[in-house]
Amino acid sequence: MKNVARFFAVLSFAAWPHMVSAGALDKPTVPGATPTPLGGAGLKTSALDKAAPGSDPIVGRWKFGGTIWNLSADGHCHRSHPNFSEGGTWKIVSTGSPAKYEVNWSGGRAIDTIYFAPGKDKIQAKEKNGKYRDIAERAVTQ
Repeated sequence: MKNVARFFAVLSFAAWPHMVSAGALDKPTVPGATPTPLGGAGLKTSALDKAAPGSDPIVGRWKFGGTIWNLSADGHCHRSHPNFSEGGTWKIVSTGSPAKYEVNWSGGRAIDTIYFAPGKDKIQAKEKNGKYRDIAERAVTQ
């Protein structure tokens, strides 16, 4: 009987995050941060987050081999190929050259770091040796 009670106690504790309202999870934990409706993190705490909607050069449709990524101006993104589809959020990490971005898929299931090459209009990855290589190009909209 103790094992059954322990099982239900563990099960209810594991389900607890799903029972908490989303509003409670969006409260700022950074002093001076103000919550805003941006999806996953929901906070604007950096001057980098204050770009005008749609003005970031990474916004648009990108082709990564057989996968299409759609990065929206509101910070949301979606990727898909014939047998897979998932959503997430993106944010700018640094505005250097190339600019660095972080894409968070399915609430943290996977996080990709990508770079935007300004003169080439390409998305790049950074190799271990520090060199950048092109990994995506703008997708043609039909």
